[in-house]
Amino acid sequence: MTSSTAHDAAFLAQSRVSEVLAGYITPIPLELLTTGLRIYVKIRPSSKDRWAFDDYLIVWATAMGIAVCISGLVYGPPYGFGRHIEAVPKQHLKIFMMGDYVFSHFYNAAIVGTKLSVLSLYYRIFITPSFRLTVIFTAVFKWLWFCAMEISLGLECRPIQAFWDASVNGKM
Repeated sequence: MTSSTAHDAAFLAQSRVSEVLAGYITPIPLELLTTGLRIYVKIRPSSKDRWAFDDYLIVWATAMGIAVCISGLVYGPPYGFGRHIEAVPKQHLKIFMMGDYVFSHFYNAAIVGTKLSVLSLYYRIFITPSFRLTVIFTAVFKWLWFCAMEISLGLECRPIQAFWDASVNGKM
């Protein structure tokens, strides 16, 4: 084995899969714990606080955040995420890219759900009209951002299969 071949083998053997796994596994129990505690505070018998729109939004955001992590776990490390692209078989790259497409939708929903939940909470607890107007404008902006991201993701490749399959003749 030459020096160059040994270097190439060492390069291809490098992996950050354990870090990727930790990055996707760690948030799941944290999200469940924090959202679970929030729900517990709302439903306990001594609570005078009722469910509000921000509570529903954070439950939605938590579900989307967990979906992000699960899709990352399912389509990430088993199909090459955390390794050099040269070490990933071509058929795995296609599956990884399909997962990346799914992941992107969940990610957008999780981000906007979390932000809208916080804005909804602000709207509920602050009564200053100018602040509430700012919250409404920000919420509308975030909703428009979400729509723009979803539309651009959906139209990024025509046909959509070109996103994950290089053999499909399409436009980016």
